[in-house]
This record gives sequence, structure tokens and C-alpha cells, in this order.
Amino acid sequence: MTMQITIHAGFHKTGTTTLQTFLRQNRTALSKHADIYLAHDMGSLSLAGRFYGADPGPDRRKAFVVACNRFLTDLRPASQILISRESLCGKMLGDLRVNGSLITEYGDVTVTLARILSRRVQARFGLEARLRLVYTTRSPESLLRSAWSHNLRHRRLTDSFESFRAQFAAPPELEKTVDAVRAALPGVEVLSMPLEEIARHRLGPAGPLLEVIGVPQDELAQFAPIGSRRRGQSAGLSEEILALNRTITDKATLRARKQALLLDREGIPAD
Repeated sequence: MTMQITIHAGFHKTGTTTLQTFLRQNRTALSKHADIYLAHDMGSLSLAGRFYGADPGPDRRKAFVVACNRFLTDLRPASQILISRESLCGKMLGDLRVNGSLITEYGDVTVTLARILSRRVQARFGLEARLRLVYTTRSPESLLRSAWSHNLRHRRLTDSFESFRAQFAAPPELEKTVDAVRAALPGVEVLSMPLEEIARHRLGPAGPLLEVIGVPQDELAQFAPIGSRRRGQSAGLSEEILALNRTITDKATLRARKQALLLDREGIPAD
């Protein structure tokens, strides 16, 4: 049996929550087209890429290989498999590595993880499997703004957006990282899907991905849109969260205050 394995491997802040929510809610209806695997189906592989991005050394690389092998060993062969997990590209821009340095690019981390995914798929399924890697991308300025807002919520970031942005030697161009993956894996189909384009689809970011795996247009027309599932906080709310980060040092207190503020003002969960 010929297998087509499509892995949507990143990036963060490119509509992934909305995309994956659509896939999860419609998994049964889509099952005749593809076996779908999301974060909760992936075991230790779900976070192994993030851990490698935080500490890109040989131990975490080996752990990613082990997690990948474990997942693929249990993966049931099927003619069409779709996997979506943004941490397969590394850890989010603007977050911190284990050594305390700021993550300002995906670069080699994403390329290394893509190489491992390709090799492990081939080792598990051989020539019967065709691999396709898909990366959703976003324009640099919009990406930085979204990453800053996210990091305000999830860690004690005390930099203004201007200070945060100034720590990036160059704007994070995700398309260049995709090009590097493509160059590293000449035998693998590697696709880039800009958020600015796929968000305009009637079904949101999931629509173009389902088109890629061959779901017919007449069947896509039968699905209902779900709307955005991870809208960012307003600029004013971001400034309030920044003020909390700058004034509250106790982690538990800070987390509780941010959670309450986000829910009260805009109904946004902190996590």
C-alpha cells in the first residue's frame, strides 16, 4: 500500500490553534480522507521538538529521535495520514532557551527536526511512504507582535514590544527557514502556506491544508467555519499585562492575576 504522510510541522503563531481545532472537531467526518493525529495522539513526540528547541544539543536530539520512533512504531499504516503539531519545528520565537538566551530564529533547529522526521518515516515505512512537510508562515512584523503578546501571557516578560523587537538582529523570515528545509531534503515535498492567504479561506487555515491532502471542494463546502480560536489580546491589555510582569515577582500571584485579567477583559484563557 502506498502511503502519503503529510506533517504540518509549524510554525507557532500562524493559525495553528484554529487549524487544529477544526481538524479535531471534524476528525470523524474527515476520516474517510485521512487518519488525523494531533498533540494528544502523539505521546512524548508532542513536546520533544519544543524541548530540543530549548536545548539543541545531542541529548535532546536523541530524545526527539526516540520519541519519533516510538510514535511511528505505533502509527497504523493508512493511505493518507495527516499530522499537525507546531512544536515539531522547535520552540516559539521570543521564548527562552535553557541557557537563558532569547530564541530569535528557528533556523538549524527546524532543519534538524525535519531531517529526523524524514529519516525516521523512511526507516519505518520504506519506499511505501511519501512524506510531505507543510509549514504555515506569517509576515515578520505580525509574527513578532503575536510572539511578544504570547510571551507576555506565558512568562514574566518585562520588555516593551520595541525592546523585544530590538533583540532580533534581523526580522524572522519564516519563508527562509522553509527554503532551508527544502534545500536539506531535496527528495521531500516541502510546502509553505502564508497565514495572510490561508486565513481568507472560508474554513480558515484548515481549508487549504485539507485541499493539499485532496479533500474535494464539494465536500469542503459541507463543513461549517469555526472562526478564530486564538485571537490575541488588545494593545491596551498587553500593556496592562506588561505592567503586572514588571511589578509582581511571585510566580503564582502573577499567573493568577494575569489569568483573571485576561478572562475578565476579553475572555482569553492564559493557556
